[in-house]
Amino acid sequence: MPDALILVFAVVVSASLGYLVARRRSRRPDPVAATDRLVSVPLPGRTASRPGSLILLDVDAMGALNEVHGYDAGDRLLERIADALRRGLPPGAGQERLDGGRFLLWLPEVDADQALDLSRRLRAHIREVTIEVGDVRLARTISAGIVPVSGEEGRSRAILHADDALRRAKEIGGNSVQLGAVRGGPPRMPSAEEVTTAIRDGLLSYYVQPIFDLNTGQPAGVEALIRWVDAEGRIVRSPDDFLPLLERLPEDVTDTLVGMAERAALPFVTGPRPLYIAFNATAGALERRDSLARKWFRELRKRIPADRIVIELLESAVLLDPESAARTLRIAQSLGIRIALDDFGTGLSNLDRIVQFRPDLIKLDRVFMNGLGEGGPADAVVSATARLAKDLNISVVAEGIETPADAEIMRQAGVTLGQGYMLGRPAPPEDWAKRLKNIG
Repeated sequence: MPDALILVFAVVVSASLGYLVARRRSRRPDPVAATDRLVSVPLPGRTASRPGSLILLDVDAMGALNEVHGYDAGDRLLERIADALRRGLPPGAGQERLDGGRFLLWLPEVDADQALDLSRRLRAHIREVTIEVGDVRLARTISAGIVPVSGEEGRSRAILHADDALRRAKEIGGNSVQLGAVRGGPPRMPSAEEVTTAIRDGLLSYYVQPIFDLNTGQPAGVEALIRWVDAEGRIVRSPDDFLPLLERLPEDVTDTLVGMAERAALPFVTGPRPLYIAFNATAGALERRDSLARKWFRELRKRIPADRIVIELLESAVLLDPESAARTLRIAQSLGIRIALDDFGTGLSNLDRIVQFRPDLIKLDRVFMNGLGEGGPADAVVSATARLAKDLNISVVAEGIETPADAEIMRQAGVTLGQGYMLGRPAPPEDWAKRLKNIG
């Protein structure tokens, strides 16, 4: 396909994507409280110097309502709940609607006790919000997790604590409020020394999530996700807490990280059916010759085949800094490493740059899962993207595969690879190495 026609094709895809993104928050929710997705949400209205409280709300039993009465009914109820929450918030508060029935509230200069009182009032108010579907009047309760937030605390860490508190509220039956990280105040950010100790003590490790060929059912690759976990395997810190500190670690600890990556990769990239392993990086990760990432990938390719390594870059980061991304691509190519664009479909206005960037893989954002199989824009955009990628010799991975129907629709649209909780949740590399040996 000529480049000019490809650019026109990209513009058509871009126009349809606007509709899909507008629908993203109101359609089918991710059924698992996906921390990896939550930590990407900014704190509404927050400034660096203003402490306050954060409330993570979830509407109870929305899945059952959607299954019985349909997603349109669920959308209408969530819209009314959103309006009710806005009316009940104090001046200066911010509200963000997340996927499914979740809402994030930021309350500047409101302490935990005040936030607790407010959440109880909101719960009582939401119980009165109803919609009518035929002869049936529908209402729902809400659960909430609350955490205090200091002026210096990172958003991902605060949301992790709120998500944990919300999970506890759900576990006791819903329609309740739980506090998180209140006593003693919110935990502070770790120091480089603490990160060093955690690495040496084995608290930081890689989990992997498999990527499958949707046509054959065979594994194609894995994505590596670094985790700081406790003895029971629970995430205790977000990567945002410690990744910025890795450049300041001693050289021997950097070597330990490379060794961790090698051990995570080896079960998958060697043998009779080698897979690829993908690691996440920033758009300009490889630019500085002395950067940790550049050293890391250079050393890693000495230990495992370079063509089995994939660097995942967020599409939004590529669009914000295309020059850095292009240099990273050139450096990666010089190392024999492939590049993937993660969350493809969120950078609506610059798809022509994505065409010009030409990565080796594209990972379709979960937004494409909304409305699949309904014969509308989602189906058209997925098919168009798959055709465009095929013409550019780019592999396509569908993220967020949650049902067999999702996988089948993606497959029929021409998407060859898939990743999601239905296909496999993140787990330690040794666990997935054993499971994948038994496939095929």
